Amino acid sequence: MVAHNYEYEFTWPDWRGDPNVPEQVVAWTLEDVGGKTQLALEHSGFTRAVDVSDYPFGWREFLQAILEVTRTI
Repeated sequence: MVAHNYEYEFTWPDWRGDPNVPEQVVAWTLEDVGGKTQLALEHSGFTRAVDVSDYPFGWREFLQAILEVTRTI
């Protein structure tokens, strides 16, 4: 399956539940690259250094899980 230039964007609340921290924006882009689908992920709007250092670990695990699922379909 190849996706053709598909974009999805949503807001993400503070994962600690702090209402004083602005929502962040997560954007996914799927693009056909040589008959395969390339996924680009951008997570922006960080206001605290701890979020910048913590989020890559969560996304890495999530994207690894997606990779495992795609290997079975």
